[in-house]
Amino acid sequence: MKRKYKLSAGIVTNGSLLTEKMLKTDFPKWKIKNMQITLDGTAKNYAKIKNYIAPELGNLDRILHNIDLAEKYKVKTNIRLNVNKKNVRDLLLLAKQLDKRYEKSEYIKWYMAPLSGTDADYATEKEILYITEKFMALNPKQISIKNRRGLPRIESCMAEMPRGYCIDVNGDLKICWEDFTFSGNDIGNIYKFCSNKDKRNKQSKLQEKCEKCLWLPMCGGGCMAKRSKNALDCPPAKFTMIASLRQLIK
Repeated sequence: MKRKYKLSAGIVTNGSLLTEKMLKTDFPKWKIKNMQITLDGTAKNYAKIKNYIAPELGNLDRILHNIDLAEKYKVKTNIRLNVNKKNVRDLLLLAKQLDKRYEKSEYIKWYMAPLSGTDADYATEKEILYITEKFMALNPKQISIKNRRGLPRIESCMAEMPRGYCIDVNGDLKICWEDFTFSGNDIGNIYKFCSNKDKRNKQSKLQEKCEKCLWLPMCGGGCMAKRSKNALDCPPAKFTMIASLRQLIK
């Protein structure tokens, strides 16, 4: 008996292996309607940061070409710009390139987000807000005070969602995609679930700074993975909304 489920999928990718055939034929078959591609800087810095084994597949020109193909086949693409203290100016240059290239596109959008890698030179809240406002000034179409998620938000992230799981290439289950690069953080696999390793049934304690925060209903307490690394755990949407309000007031 066929079940009447409607499947809609999205992917996160570096974009290096995308092909026209894949976007034209496979994405519709797989019900993939949107994707996120992360960029870390202009061509020279992108190549240095990514450091691909096969540079010919991972250069910025190729990635942008693949994003153009995604636009051609109406795949909605969010370009995430990873920001830290060291690459702010370079990302502003990249943002100008993206704005010129996709200014009239209804399928390609870009946004900035604080870098949360273990060795990142973390930006402060003040610095993130500063760079967000700079991005807003480049492209007023990015100004938005809409919040797609319902308010108040009960869980801060997937790691707190009782039925949210990530599956790595080995079939191991994780509670967060931040755990993909770490072994031993699994809570079982697709064949056997280890309920004793899943601690999400216990209510996580809010940080003291979050209890009286104006943005708590929107984020639910911030990213647990970033919090454990002493990185800024507030969601990018917070800074986007603050910057948007400031721009609207002006």
